[in-house]
Amino acid sequence: MRGDGYLDGSLLEEILFPVVGNKTFISHDHNEDHKAIWLAEKLGWDKCFIDKKLWASADKILVNVQRIAIRTNENGTFPLEELNALASHFYSMLSNAIQMTIAHSRAFLYIPPSHSKEFNGAVYQRSPWINFELLQAKSLYEMLNPGILKESAAQQMNFSSQIKLLYQVDDTFMQNVNLEQLKTSLHML
Repeated sequence: MRGDGYLDGSLLEEILFPVVGNKTFISHDHNEDHKAIWLAEKLGWDKCFIDKKLWASADKILVNVQRIAIRTNENGTFPLEELNALASHFYSMLSNAIQMTIAHSRAFLYIPPSHSKEFNGAVYQRSPWINFELLQAKSLYEMLNPGILKESAAQQMNFSSQIKLLYQVDDTFMQNVNLEQLKTSLHML
């Protein structure tokens, strides 16, 4: 905290979510991180970026920072408007870091979650972060038309969610590859 009562958001973002370059960004559902970890082990950890292996959890940070930065009101609860403002800052920091890390990556891999649903020919999934990552990758693809790859993992896991939101998956710009094709392609980059 600075002397004037403000937290240095830029410094906090740099510490909590440092931008990583020249790695393969692996987009995956956090309830199925074993798939991303398996893939990183096969490709080599030094070549892969998995967010939870480097970045702190924004949700856990929020809980700790709210205790420091926000005072409880007279009934002992945190004011909702201050909690929302704090969450906005942290999720914006995370979004910025995701965007910059994808932009500086060698490749982008997407592991479709096992809980995806199909409605009227379109595929949907529940994670707003996967949705954001795919939109960032698609945006870069459309701008630069790089060799963006798609890897599918076969393992299944149960998933439950309190909020019933779905995001349409648009991975039509990606190529399906097997592990051997992926290794060959990444060594060529």
